[in-house]
Amino acid sequence: MKIDFLADINFLIYIHEGNKIAEPFLEYNFAISFISEIELLGDSR
Repeated sequence: MKIDFLADINFLIYIHEGNKIAEPFLEYNFAISFISEIELLGDSR
């Protein structure tokens, strides 16, 4: 499978919060780094 981009923590937060600006990018194949996973788990927003 081809990966189109590497998602950062801001993108993941936008998705989680339902921010419309991230929606067009959900059609792409993206990867999430281990560091971003840890940051997302530690986010207390």
